[in-house]
Amino acid sequence: MLDVKPFVLRFWEGEFTDVLVPVRTPAGQRAYTEANIATVREIKRLLYEEGLTIEGAKKRLSAQAESGQPAVTSAAAMPSTAASPDAAPSRDAALPLLQPTLPPAAVAGPMPAATAQAIASAKARGAAEAGKSARAALAAADSLISAAEVRAAKADARAGALARALADAARELAALRDMLR
Repeated sequence: MLDVKPFVLRFWEGEFTDVLVPVRTPAGQRAYTEANIATVREIKRLLYEEGLTIEGAKKRLSAQAESGQPAVTSAAAMPSTAASPDAAPSRDAALPLLQPTLPPAAVAGPMPAATAQAIASAKARGAAEAGKSARAALAAADSLISAAEVRAAKADARAGALARALADAARELAALRDMLR
């Protein structure tokens, strides 16, 4: 639908935290509203078509919010793309659209599309490497937890053996005390 890979969406969620926050289902999955989809389209347009950097796109989106203009306008306010007045509007025309408020050079200088794609690719590779590191850290933590559980089980066994030995010693002392009386 948007031609954006899931890891790129997750990266953008981390970068554009004030404008892109998907709803979570009870199972913890991301659910994107129409406003989220429109925001993703605008971010994609700013980054890939206009060649802005992440910072430039953030500034553009925050400038829209600060100017009091709604970042999302209804599709009804936009010119129709239908072939005739009687034709049904396309599915994309029914979704909210983001309207840019500043020319690209006003926020950050444009970047060649190839450079923007190279940067996005490098960041995606970095995110993938971070994911690998996180998985390795989780595996190490699981290993430490397992080792701690084994040590705790051994300590419990030793504590049980000591408790039994103390109970035996207490019985022997009681028997000796009874003999001495």
